[in-house]
Parts: sequence; C-alpha cells; structure tokens
Amino acid sequence: MSEDILLCPACGAENDALRQACVKCGQSLIVVCPRCNTVNAITAEQCFACGQPFDTLGQIMARHEVRFTDRFTRQATTAIEITAAQKESDRARSQQLWAQEQQRQDRLANQLLRRKAQERQLLVITAIAVLVVLAIVLLIAFAR
Repeated sequence: MSEDILLCPACGAENDALRQACVKCGQSLIVVCPRCNTVNAITAEQCFACGQPFDTLGQIMARHEVRFTDRFTRQATTAIEITAAQKESDRARSQQLWAQEQQRQDRLANQLLRRKAQERQLLVITAIAVLVVLAIVLLIAFAR
C-alpha cells in the first residue's frame, strides 16, 4: 500500500493521506495532541511535535498536565489581578491621605496667620495702654 493512501480504522475504506475524515463513513482520520494541539495522522503512535504518546495512559497524563497548567495559569492570573487591585487601592488611599494632610497643613497655616495678627493687635493695645498710663502719670506729676 502506498503512503498516499490511508485506511479508515472504522470501515477500512481507502482515503487520501491528506484527508481529515473518511470519504465513506466520515470517521476522523486525524488525532489532535491533547498536550500541544498538533494535528497528527490517525496511525501515529505519538505526537510528532512534542512526543506525547497517544495510548490511554498518555492521553490521561496529557489531560492532567493541561488541567494543572490551566489551574496554575488561573491562579497566577488571579494573583496578578489581586495584586493590581491592591496596588490601586493603596494608591487611592495614599492620594486620599495626602489630600487630608494638605487640608490639615492649610488649616494650620491659617491658624498661624490669625495668631500672629492677634499678637500684633495685643502689642498695639498694650502699647496704647502703656502710653495712656504714662500720660496719666505725667499729668498727675505736673498737676502737683
């Protein structure tokens, strides 16, 4: 038999080697590797790309590897998403705290300005009071 002809494992009909399904019964003439998704001929005992055996144990092991890889990928993706969400939350909280600190600094600066203005007022009032008392003392002293 020629390499260009492939016998269907279900009905035994001759098919062109490049066909993906039997011309007579429609049975698949290819096997897709469960590990790397490479298309192989139905007669292949192992994947020509990754070497995965197509026996039952090989199929089970490949499904397990794919599931484990998917689970790891999902866990890694979830961890990345959680980390990104935490960073965003931390950044938002930091901005909020910074805004609160700025408001506090502004209030303190305003209080300091008011205090200085009050101190100046007290100094002026004290100076006027001293001058008034001094003037009264001088008037009393000259009146005698």
